[in-house]
Amino acid sequence: MNFLSLSDIFVPLVYAILILLFAYFIQQNRVRFNPAYRYFVAGLAAKVVGAILFALVYTFYYDGGDTTNYFLGSKAIINLFYNYPADALSILFGNLSPENFSLFDGTTGYPPHYMWKDAHTFSVCRYSVPFVFLSFNSFIGATVLLSAVSFIGIWKLFLLLIKLYPQLQKQFAISLLFVPSVVFWGSGLLKDTYSFGAVCLFVATFYGFFFEKKKLFINGLGLFFAIFFLATIKPYILYSLLPGVMIWLSFKQIKAIQSTFVKVIIGPAFIAIAMGLAFFTLTRMDDSFGKYSMDNAVNQAQVMQEDLKREVYGTNSFDIGTLDGTLINMVSKAPVAINAALFRPYIFEARSAMLFISGLENLVLLAFSLWVLFKVGLFRSISLIKNDPFLIFALSFTLIFAFMVGVSTANFGALVRYKIPFVPFYLSVLIVILNKVRNQHGYI
Repeated sequence: MNFLSLSDIFVPLVYAILILLFAYFIQQNRVRFNPAYRYFVAGLAAKVVGAILFALVYTFYYDGGDTTNYFLGSKAIINLFYNYPADALSILFGNLSPENFSLFDGTTGYPPHYMWKDAHTFSVCRYSVPFVFLSFNSFIGATVLLSAVSFIGIWKLFLLLIKLYPQLQKQFAISLLFVPSVVFWGSGLLKDTYSFGAVCLFVATFYGFFFEKKKLFINGLGLFFAIFFLATIKPYILYSLLPGVMIWLSFKQIKAIQSTFVKVIIGPAFIAIAMGLAFFTLTRMDDSFGKYSMDNAVNQAQVMQEDLKREVYGTNSFDIGTLDGTLINMVSKAPVAINAALFRPYIFEARSAMLFISGLENLVLLAFSLWVLFKVGLFRSISLIKNDPFLIFALSFTLIFAFMVGVSTANFGALVRYKIPFVPFYLSVLIVILNKVRNQHGYI
Protein backbone atom coordinates (compact mmCIF):
# COMPACT_ATOMS: atom_id res chain seq x y z
CA MET A 1 0.00 0.00 0.00
CA ASN A 2 2.74 2.46 -0.99
CA PHE A 3 0.07 4.73 -2.45
CA LEU A 4 -1.15 5.76 1.03
CA SER A 5 0.37 8.46 3.24
CA LEU A 6 -0.40 10.40 6.41
CA SER A 7 -2.29 12.92 4.31
CA ASP A 8 -4.91 10.23 3.63
CA ILE A 9 -6.05 10.54 7.24
CA PHE A 10 -6.73 14.27 7.33
CA VAL A 11 -7.06 15.60 3.77
CA PRO A 12 -10.17 13.61 2.76
CA LEU A 13 -11.97 14.62 5.95
CA VAL A 14 -11.15 18.31 5.52
CA TYR A 15 -12.17 18.35 1.86
CA ALA A 16 -15.36 16.38 2.55
CA ILE A 17 -16.41 18.92 5.19
CA LEU A 18 -15.57 21.90 2.93
CA ILE A 19 -17.37 20.37 -0.05
CA LEU A 20 -20.53 19.64 1.93
CA LEU A 21 -20.52 23.10 3.56
CA PHE A 22 -20.24 24.64 0.10
CA ALA A 23 -23.06 22.39 -1.12
CA TYR A 24 -25.25 23.40 1.82
CA PHE A 25 -24.65 27.09 1.02
CA ILE A 26 -25.66 26.55 -2.62
CA GLN A 27 -28.74 24.55 -1.64
CA GLN A 28 -29.94 27.15 0.85
CA ASN A 29 -29.57 29.95 -1.69
CA ARG A 30 -31.20 28.20 -4.64
CA VAL A 31 -33.84 25.87 -3.25
CA ARG A 32 -36.29 28.77 -2.90
CA PHE A 33 -36.12 29.32 -6.66
CA ASN A 34 -35.84 25.67 -7.70
CA PRO A 35 -37.19 22.96 -5.33
CA ALA A 36 -35.01 20.36 -7.07
CA TYR A 37 -32.05 21.78 -5.12
CA ARG A 38 -33.33 20.03 -2.01
CA TYR A 39 -31.47 17.00 -3.37
CA PHE A 40 -28.19 18.86 -3.96
CA VAL A 41 -26.48 18.20 -0.62
CA ALA A 42 -27.70 14.61 -0.46
CA GLY A 43 -26.56 13.91 -4.02
CA LEU A 44 -23.11 15.40 -3.52
CA ALA A 45 -22.80 13.69 -0.12
CA ALA A 46 -23.53 10.36 -1.81
CA LYS A 47 -20.68 11.04 -4.25
CA VAL A 48 -18.25 11.94 -1.48
CA VAL A 49 -19.17 8.90 0.61
CA GLY A 50 -18.98 6.75 -2.52
CA ALA A 51 -15.49 8.09 -3.25
CA ILE A 52 -14.24 7.34 0.27
CA LEU A 53 -15.76 3.85 0.26
CA PHE A 54 -14.31 3.19 -3.18
CA ALA A 55 -10.83 4.25 -2.09
CA LEU A 56 -11.03 2.18 1.09
CA VAL A 57 -12.27 -0.92 -0.76
CA TYR A 58 -9.44 -0.69 -3.29
CA THR A 59 -6.95 -0.07 -0.51
CA PHE A 60 -7.90 -2.81 1.94
CA TYR A 61 -9.99 -5.30 -0.07
CA TYR A 62 -8.27 -5.33 -3.47
CA ASP A 63 -4.89 -3.96 -2.30
CA GLY A 64 -4.67 -1.63 -5.26
CA GLY A 65 -5.56 -1.82 -8.93
CA ASP A 66 -5.93 0.49 -11.92
CA THR A 67 -7.16 3.29 -9.67
CA THR A 68 -4.00 3.30 -7.55
CA ASN A 69 -1.86 3.09 -10.69
CA TYR A 70 -3.60 6.17 -12.07
CA PHE A 71 -2.78 7.89 -8.78
CA LEU A 72 0.88 6.82 -8.89
CA GLY A 73 1.12 7.98 -12.51
CA SER A 74 -0.20 11.43 -11.57
CA LYS A 75 2.11 11.58 -8.59
CA ALA A 76 5.12 10.76 -10.78
CA ILE A 77 4.25 13.63 -13.15
CA ILE A 78 4.03 16.04 -10.20
CA ASN A 79 7.41 14.87 -8.89
CA LEU A 80 8.92 15.26 -12.36
CA PHE A 81 7.65 18.82 -12.53
CA TYR A 82 10.01 19.92 -9.74
CA ASN A 83 13.06 18.83 -11.78
CA TYR A 84 11.91 19.19 -15.39
CA PRO A 85 8.90 21.54 -15.47
CA ALA A 86 8.89 21.98 -19.25
CA ASP A 87 8.99 18.23 -19.86
CA ALA A 88 6.30 17.61 -17.25
CA LEU A 89 4.07 20.14 -19.01
CA SER A 90 4.81 18.39 -22.29
CA ILE A 91 3.55 15.13 -20.76
CA LEU A 92 0.49 16.88 -19.34
CA PHE A 93 -0.39 17.98 -22.86
CA GLY A 94 -0.07 14.44 -24.19
CA ASN A 95 3.52 13.99 -25.38
CA LEU A 96 4.10 10.37 -24.35
CA SER A 97 7.40 9.89 -26.13
CA PRO A 98 10.07 7.38 -25.01
CA GLU A 99 12.34 10.34 -24.31
CA ASN A 100 9.86 11.78 -21.83
CA PHE A 101 9.40 8.42 -20.13
CA SER A 102 13.17 8.14 -19.68
CA LEU A 103 13.10 11.25 -17.47
CA PHE A 104 11.38 9.36 -14.67
CA ASP A 105 13.60 7.71 -12.07
CA GLY A 106 13.51 6.32 -8.57
CA THR A 107 13.04 9.73 -6.99
CA THR A 108 10.04 10.68 -9.14
CA GLY A 109 8.51 7.25 -9.35
CA TYR A 110 7.54 5.59 -12.63
CA PRO A 111 4.16 5.83 -14.33
CA PRO A 112 2.80 2.32 -15.02
CA HIS A 113 4.21 1.43 -18.43
CA TYR A 114 1.07 -0.34 -19.63
CA MET A 115 -0.80 2.92 -19.08
CA TRP A 116 1.90 5.05 -20.71
CA LYS A 117 1.65 2.90 -23.86
CA ASP A 118 -2.09 3.63 -24.17
CA ALA A 119 -2.79 7.35 -24.62
CA HIS A 120 -6.48 6.95 -23.71
CA THR A 121 -5.63 5.18 -20.47
CA PHE A 122 -2.82 7.55 -19.52
CA SER A 123 -5.17 10.50 -20.04
CA VAL A 124 -6.62 9.68 -16.62
CA CYS A 125 -3.16 10.10 -15.08
CA ARG A 126 -2.75 13.45 -16.84
CA TYR A 127 -6.18 14.80 -15.96
CA SER A 128 -5.88 13.67 -12.35
CA VAL A 129 -2.71 15.69 -11.70
CA PRO A 130 -4.62 18.75 -10.35
CA PHE A 131 -6.61 16.56 -7.94
CA VAL A 132 -3.51 14.76 -6.67
CA PHE A 133 -1.63 18.05 -6.32
CA LEU A 134 -4.47 19.80 -4.45
CA SER A 135 -4.86 16.79 -2.17
CA PHE A 136 -1.16 16.93 -1.16
CA ASN A 137 -0.53 13.51 -2.74
CA SER A 138 -3.44 11.91 -0.89
CA PHE A 139 -4.99 9.01 -2.81
CA ILE A 140 -8.30 9.20 -0.92
CA GLY A 141 -8.30 13.01 -1.03
CA ALA A 142 -7.76 13.06 -4.81
CA THR A 143 -10.59 10.57 -5.23
CA VAL A 144 -12.93 12.79 -3.19
CA LEU A 145 -12.03 15.89 -5.23
CA LEU A 146 -12.56 14.11 -8.55
CA SER A 147 -15.92 12.72 -7.45
CA ALA A 148 -17.08 16.20 -6.41
CA VAL A 149 -16.04 17.78 -9.72
CA SER A 150 -17.69 15.00 -11.73
CA PHE A 151 -20.94 15.80 -9.91
CA ILE A 152 -21.22 18.99 -12.00
CA GLY A 153 -22.28 17.08 -15.10
CA ILE A 154 -24.53 14.73 -13.14
CA TRP A 155 -26.35 17.61 -11.47
CA LYS A 156 -26.82 19.44 -14.77
CA LEU A 157 -28.43 16.32 -16.22
CA PHE A 158 -30.68 16.01 -13.15
CA LEU A 159 -31.86 19.60 -13.62
CA LEU A 160 -32.56 18.86 -17.29
CA LEU A 161 -34.66 15.80 -16.45
CA ILE A 162 -36.65 17.83 -13.93
CA LYS A 163 -37.19 20.51 -16.57
CA LEU A 164 -38.54 17.91 -19.01
CA TYR A 165 -40.63 16.02 -16.43
CA PRO A 166 -41.23 18.32 -13.42
CA GLN A 167 -43.41 15.87 -11.50
CA LEU A 168 -40.68 13.20 -11.28
CA GLN A 169 -38.10 14.88 -9.03
CA LYS A 170 -37.96 12.11 -6.44
CA GLN A 171 -37.83 9.33 -9.03
CA PHE A 172 -35.01 10.98 -10.99
CA ALA A 173 -33.10 11.70 -7.78
CA ILE A 174 -33.13 7.98 -7.04
CA SER A 175 -32.29 6.87 -10.59
CA LEU A 176 -29.49 9.39 -11.21
CA LEU A 177 -28.07 10.37 -7.82
CA PHE A 178 -28.53 7.34 -5.58
CA VAL A 179 -28.18 4.09 -7.56
CA PRO A 180 -25.52 2.22 -5.52
CA SER A 181 -23.41 0.90 -8.42
CA VAL A 182 -23.44 4.25 -10.21
CA VAL A 183 -22.46 6.09 -7.02
CA PHE A 184 -19.69 3.62 -6.17
CA TRP A 185 -18.09 3.01 -9.58
CA GLY A 186 -18.76 6.56 -10.73
CA SER A 187 -16.88 8.13 -7.81
CA GLY A 188 -13.45 6.49 -7.99
CA LEU A 189 -10.19 7.57 -9.56
CA LEU A 190 -11.06 5.71 -12.76
CA LYS A 191 -11.97 6.26 -16.39
CA ASP A 192 -15.57 5.60 -15.42
CA THR A 193 -15.89 8.67 -13.21
CA TYR A 194 -14.61 10.95 -15.95
CA SER A 195 -16.71 9.30 -18.66
CA PHE A 196 -19.96 9.19 -16.65
CA GLY A 197 -19.65 12.84 -15.67
CA ALA A 198 -18.83 13.72 -19.29
CA VAL A 199 -21.84 11.79 -20.65
CA CYS A 200 -24.17 13.65 -18.27
CA LEU A 201 -22.55 16.99 -19.12
CA PHE A 202 -22.77 16.22 -22.84
CA VAL A 203 -26.51 15.51 -22.75
CA ALA A 204 -27.33 18.52 -20.57
CA THR A 205 -25.28 21.03 -22.56
CA PHE A 206 -26.36 19.56 -25.91
CA TYR A 207 -29.95 20.27 -24.92
CA GLY A 208 -29.11 23.77 -23.72
CA PHE A 209 -27.16 24.61 -26.88
CA PHE A 210 -29.33 23.06 -29.60
CA PHE A 211 -32.81 22.93 -28.06
CA GLU A 212 -33.12 25.89 -25.70
CA LYS A 213 -30.46 27.95 -27.51
CA LYS A 214 -29.67 29.78 -24.28
CA LYS A 215 -26.35 30.51 -22.58
CA LEU A 216 -24.66 29.50 -25.81
CA PHE A 217 -21.13 30.24 -24.60
CA ILE A 218 -21.47 28.27 -21.34
CA ASN A 219 -23.30 25.37 -22.96
CA GLY A 220 -20.92 25.36 -25.91
CA LEU A 221 -17.93 25.28 -23.56
CA GLY A 222 -19.50 22.46 -21.54
CA LEU A 223 -20.22 20.52 -24.72
CA PHE A 224 -16.63 20.98 -25.87
CA PHE A 225 -15.19 19.68 -22.59
CA ALA A 226 -17.61 16.75 -22.52
CA ILE A 227 -16.62 15.70 -26.04
CA PHE A 228 -12.95 16.28 -25.26
CA PHE A 229 -12.97 14.02 -22.19
CA LEU A 230 -14.96 11.30 -23.93
CA ALA A 231 -12.79 11.40 -27.06
CA THR A 232 -9.55 11.19 -25.08
CA ILE A 233 -10.63 8.62 -22.47
CA LYS A 234 -13.46 6.45 -23.83
CA PRO A 235 -14.14 7.50 -27.43
CA TYR A 236 -16.44 4.57 -28.12
CA ILE A 237 -19.05 6.22 -25.89
CA LEU A 238 -19.38 8.91 -28.56
CA TYR A 239 -20.38 6.19 -31.02
CA SER A 240 -23.32 5.47 -28.72
CA LEU A 241 -24.19 9.09 -27.96
CA LEU A 242 -24.05 10.88 -31.30
CA PRO A 243 -26.63 8.79 -33.22
CA GLY A 244 -29.03 9.09 -30.29
CA VAL A 245 -28.74 12.85 -29.84
CA MET A 246 -29.06 13.46 -33.58
CA ILE A 247 -32.25 11.37 -33.65
CA TRP A 248 -33.42 13.29 -30.57
CA LEU A 249 -32.80 16.60 -32.32
CA SER A 250 -34.52 15.52 -35.53
CA PHE A 251 -37.58 14.11 -33.73
CA LYS A 252 -37.85 17.32 -31.74
CA GLN A 253 -38.02 19.26 -35.01
CA ILE A 254 -40.49 16.82 -36.51
CA LYS A 255 -42.76 17.00 -33.47
CA ALA A 256 -42.92 20.79 -33.79
CA ILE A 257 -44.50 20.43 -37.25
CA GLN A 258 -48.30 20.72 -37.01
CA SER A 259 -49.30 19.04 -40.27
CA THR A 260 -49.34 15.23 -40.19
CA PHE A 261 -48.88 15.15 -43.97
CA VAL A 262 -45.76 17.32 -43.78
CA LYS A 263 -44.42 15.18 -40.93
CA VAL A 264 -44.77 12.04 -43.04
CA ILE A 265 -43.05 13.68 -46.01
CA ILE A 266 -40.27 15.54 -44.21
CA GLY A 267 -39.76 13.28 -41.18
CA PRO A 268 -37.67 10.57 -42.87
CA ALA A 269 -35.51 13.24 -44.52
CA PHE A 270 -34.85 14.88 -41.14
CA ILE A 271 -33.81 11.55 -39.63
CA ALA A 272 -31.64 10.64 -42.63
CA ILE A 273 -29.86 14.01 -42.49
CA ALA A 274 -29.34 13.68 -38.72
CA MET A 275 -27.88 10.19 -39.04
CA GLY A 276 -25.72 11.36 -41.93
CA LEU A 277 -24.35 14.21 -39.82
CA ALA A 278 -23.65 11.81 -36.95
CA PHE A 279 -21.82 9.41 -39.27
CA PHE A 280 -19.88 12.25 -40.91
CA THR A 281 -18.83 13.64 -37.52
CA LEU A 282 -17.67 10.24 -36.29
CA THR A 283 -15.71 9.49 -39.46
CA ARG A 284 -14.00 12.89 -39.28
CA MET A 285 -12.98 12.16 -35.69
CA ASP A 286 -12.17 8.51 -36.36
CA ASP A 287 -8.45 8.84 -37.05
CA SER A 288 -7.82 10.28 -33.58
CA PHE A 289 -9.56 7.35 -31.86
CA GLY A 290 -6.79 4.85 -32.59
CA LYS A 291 -7.74 1.34 -31.50
CA TYR A 292 -11.26 2.59 -30.71
CA SER A 293 -11.91 3.75 -34.28
CA MET A 294 -14.85 2.29 -36.21
CA ASP A 295 -12.45 0.46 -38.53
CA ASN A 296 -10.92 -1.33 -35.55
CA ALA A 297 -14.12 -1.76 -33.52
CA VAL A 298 -14.85 -5.38 -34.47
CA ASN A 299 -11.28 -6.59 -33.98
CA GLN A 300 -10.95 -4.62 -30.75
CA ALA A 301 -14.13 -6.19 -29.36
CA GLN A 302 -12.76 -9.64 -30.16
CA VAL A 303 -9.39 -8.90 -28.53
CA MET A 304 -10.99 -7.41 -25.40
CA GLN A 305 -13.37 -10.33 -25.04
CA GLU A 306 -10.59 -12.90 -25.37
CA ASP A 307 -8.40 -11.00 -22.90
CA LEU A 308 -11.15 -10.74 -20.29
CA LYS A 309 -11.95 -14.45 -20.60
CA ARG A 310 -8.43 -15.51 -19.56
CA GLU A 311 -8.12 -17.94 -16.67
CA VAL A 312 -6.80 -15.17 -14.42
CA TYR A 313 -10.38 -13.91 -14.14
CA GLY A 314 -11.61 -17.35 -13.06
CA THR A 315 -15.32 -17.65 -12.34
CA ASN A 316 -15.87 -13.91 -12.85
CA SER A 317 -15.88 -14.40 -16.62
CA PHE A 318 -18.92 -15.13 -18.77
CA ASP A 319 -19.46 -16.05 -22.40
CA ILE A 320 -21.88 -14.54 -24.94
CA GLY A 321 -20.54 -16.75 -27.72
CA THR A 322 -17.49 -16.66 -29.95
CA LEU A 323 -16.61 -13.52 -31.88
CA ASP A 324 -14.96 -14.31 -35.21
CA GLY A 325 -13.95 -10.77 -36.16
CA THR A 326 -16.79 -10.08 -38.60
CA LEU A 327 -19.44 -7.38 -38.24
CA ILE A 328 -22.34 -9.75 -38.99
CA ASN A 329 -21.19 -12.15 -36.28
CA MET A 330 -20.85 -9.31 -33.76
CA VAL A 331 -24.32 -7.90 -34.54
CA SER A 332 -25.82 -11.38 -34.16
CA LYS A 333 -24.76 -11.30 -30.50
CA ALA A 334 -26.82 -8.15 -29.84
CA PRO A 335 -29.70 -9.71 -27.83
CA VAL A 336 -27.37 -11.71 -25.58
CA ALA A 337 -24.91 -8.82 -25.23
CA ILE A 338 -27.61 -6.26 -24.34
CA ASN A 339 -29.15 -8.62 -21.79
CA ALA A 340 -25.73 -9.22 -20.23
CA ALA A 341 -24.99 -5.51 -19.96
CA LEU A 342 -28.41 -4.69 -18.51
CA PHE A 343 -28.99 -7.50 -16.05
CA ARG A 344 -25.84 -9.56 -15.40
CA PRO A 345 -24.30 -10.75 -13.21
CA TYR A 346 -27.41 -12.49 -11.97
CA ILE A 347 -27.39 -12.92 -8.24
CA PHE A 348 -26.62 -16.65 -8.53
CA GLU A 349 -23.57 -15.85 -10.71
CA ALA A 350 -21.92 -13.73 -8.00
CA ARG A 351 -18.70 -15.23 -6.65
CA SER A 352 -17.63 -12.35 -4.41
CA ALA A 353 -19.16 -9.87 -2.00
CA MET A 354 -18.85 -7.02 -4.51
CA LEU A 355 -20.50 -8.99 -7.30
CA PHE A 356 -23.25 -10.16 -4.94
CA ILE A 357 -24.18 -6.52 -4.32
CA SER A 358 -24.19 -5.92 -8.09
CA GLY A 359 -26.27 -9.05 -8.59
CA LEU A 360 -28.79 -7.84 -6.02
CA GLU A 361 -29.07 -4.48 -7.77
CA ASN A 362 -29.47 -6.20 -11.14
CA LEU A 363 -32.24 -8.34 -9.68
CA VAL A 364 -34.11 -5.20 -8.63
CA LEU A 365 -33.52 -3.66 -12.08
CA LEU A 366 -34.80 -6.79 -13.85
CA ALA A 367 -37.85 -7.01 -11.58
CA PHE A 368 -38.66 -3.33 -12.15
CA SER A 369 -38.27 -3.76 -15.93
CA LEU A 370 -40.60 -6.76 -16.01
CA TRP A 371 -43.11 -5.01 -13.75
CA VAL A 372 -43.24 -1.94 -16.02
CA LEU A 373 -43.53 -4.17 -19.09
CA PHE A 374 -46.37 -6.12 -17.46
CA LYS A 375 -48.24 -3.03 -16.28
CA VAL A 376 -47.77 -0.88 -19.37
CA GLY A 377 -47.46 -3.49 -22.10
CA LEU A 378 -44.88 -3.78 -24.87
CA PHE A 379 -46.81 -2.05 -27.65
CA ARG A 380 -48.04 0.79 -25.45
CA SER A 381 -44.47 1.29 -24.20
CA ILE A 382 -43.23 1.54 -27.79
CA SER A 383 -46.00 4.01 -28.62
CA LEU A 384 -45.17 6.19 -25.61
CA ILE A 385 -41.46 6.16 -26.41
CA LYS A 386 -41.85 7.04 -30.10
CA ASN A 387 -43.89 10.11 -29.18
CA ASP A 388 -41.26 11.47 -26.77
CA PRO A 389 -37.98 12.65 -28.37
CA PHE A 390 -35.98 12.38 -25.14
CA LEU A 391 -37.13 8.80 -24.55
CA ILE A 392 -36.11 7.90 -28.10
CA PHE A 393 -32.63 9.23 -27.36
CA ALA A 394 -32.38 7.61 -23.91
CA LEU A 395 -33.44 4.19 -25.19
CA SER A 396 -31.25 4.33 -28.31
CA PHE A 397 -28.22 5.31 -26.22
CA THR A 398 -28.99 2.54 -23.72
CA LEU A 399 -29.31 -0.15 -26.38
CA ILE A 400 -26.30 0.92 -28.46
CA PHE A 401 -24.02 1.35 -25.46
CA ALA A 402 -25.29 -1.82 -23.75
CA PHE A 403 -24.53 -3.74 -26.95
CA MET A 404 -21.02 -2.31 -27.16
CA VAL A 405 -20.31 -3.08 -23.50
CA GLY A 406 -21.87 -6.54 -23.60
CA VAL A 407 -20.15 -7.65 -26.78
CA SER A 408 -16.66 -6.55 -25.73
CA THR A 409 -16.73 -7.44 -22.03
CA ALA A 410 -16.53 -11.02 -20.81
CA ASN A 411 -15.73 -10.31 -17.17
CA PHE A 412 -18.31 -9.36 -14.54
CA GLY A 413 -15.85 -7.19 -12.62
CA ALA A 414 -15.34 -4.97 -15.67
CA LEU A 415 -18.99 -5.17 -16.75
CA VAL A 416 -20.39 -3.62 -13.56
CA ARG A 417 -18.10 -0.60 -14.10
CA TYR A 418 -18.47 -0.13 -17.82
CA LYS A 419 -22.28 -0.13 -17.77
CA ILE A 420 -22.87 2.79 -15.39
CA PRO A 421 -23.27 5.56 -18.05
CA PHE A 422 -26.46 4.02 -19.46
CA VAL A 423 -28.10 2.87 -16.21
CA PRO A 424 -29.71 6.24 -15.31
CA PHE A 425 -30.97 6.67 -18.88
CA TYR A 426 -32.52 3.21 -18.92
CA LEU A 427 -34.19 3.86 -15.58
CA SER A 428 -35.42 7.21 -16.88
CA VAL A 429 -37.20 5.48 -19.76
CA LEU A 430 -38.97 3.10 -17.37
CA ILE A 431 -39.89 5.88 -14.94
CA VAL A 432 -41.28 8.21 -17.61
CA ILE A 433 -43.44 5.66 -19.46
CA LEU A 434 -44.82 4.47 -16.13
CA ASN A 435 -45.67 8.04 -15.21
CA LYS A 436 -47.28 8.70 -18.61
CA VAL A 437 -49.65 5.77 -18.13
CA ARG A 438 -50.48 6.92 -14.62
CA ASN A 439 -51.32 10.38 -15.95
CA GLN A 440 -53.51 8.91 -18.68
CA HIS A 441 -55.42 6.42 -16.55
CA GLY A 442 -54.87 7.57 -12.97
CA TYR A 443 -53.63 4.18 -11.81
CA ILE A 444 -51.02 1.46 -12.35
